[in-house]
Amino acid sequence: MKKATTLFALLLGSVFAGQAKNTKPLYPPSAKTLHFTENKGQVTDQHFQSRADIDFKLAAGNGLNIFIGKGKLEYQWSKRVNEQSDFGHMQEASNDDKEEQDTYALRRMDVELIGANTQAKVIKEGLQSGYERYFQPWVNLINSNHGVRVSHYNKLTYQDIYPHIDWVLYFNDKGQLEHDFVVRQGGNVSDIKIRYS
Repeated sequence: MKKATTLFALLLGSVFAGQAKNTKPLYPPSAKTLHFTENKGQVTDQHFQSRADIDFKLAAGNGLNIFIGKGKLEYQWSKRVNEQSDFGHMQEASNDDKEEQDTYALRRMDVELIGANTQAKVIKEGLQSGYERYFQPWVNLINSNHGVRVSHYNKLTYQDIYPHIDWVLYFNDKGQLEHDFVVRQGGNVSDIKIRYS
């Protein structure tokens, strides 16, 4: 278990190493400012199709969003094309393009728990006082006058993501996302397999 967590930290650390030259930190300085936002239909793909495979979104700042669900973490970095970027050579958008729409460059890394229980029950903890409301045509609204109310949490536990193993996601005291695997009696550490793509 320690080996898998350490591997995750090492690989993720190498991904963030390129961010070191930015003046803004990748994560805000306090864990109190980060939260997991539940998905009630407001998270969509680029074609505005609902992403039912996403349970939560984490807006980590500095162009990074993390999507959580079905035994996966999806890291997505975005920058406007006309901004200086670490994504390699990008041409600046012409004035005509800028007037019509913003153009973004995206990079993504998926972290998949191989063989995980994609129907694992999630326990949400640390309900935050703030919330968001979404008024979007693609969200199935029960009462369109009030929109969909979406809550924020600071800890998630996917129970039995593997047999007798829970997956816990939370923020450490430095405001960084961490995750642990809690192996209960009867659990087998070798069941935990992580693929990065």
